[in-house]
Amino acid sequence: MLLLKNGESFVLKSLPSTTNITLLDPDDNLLVDTDFDGTYEDSTLEFTSNEIRFKFKTRSNLTYEFYSYQIDGISFTHNYSNVNATGESVFVPIVTIKDYKLSKSKMMISSTLDELSIRTILFL
Repeated sequence: MLLLKNGESFVLKSLPSTTNITLLDPDDNLLVDTDFDGTYEDSTLEFTSNEIRFKFKTRSNLTYEFYSYQIDGISFTHNYSNVNATGESVFVPIVTIKDYKLSKSKMMISSTLDELSIRTILFL
């Protein structure tokens, strides 16, 4: 089981910046900084923004999901400011991509995400 780490936080952004990501957290697994002031709020069961800043409230029985539609990509930042701590800060997502199209401007088709226009992302 992964433990909560002091100084650990995460930022998920949708690309381009004119698109949004929705967090659904029915069991209140995460603390979310909804107004970007550095204070992570409790009981944020649903939140939509271009950028979602969050911390884990618990690391067991996780039920939260991130959804985004018609985006070009995502940016994920894992912050860990407690450099004196022992152990590591770990985030292991399950990412599901649905309904994507390949870039038609490429001569060769590759399976890299750089060449995909992502329509739907489930980020668990």
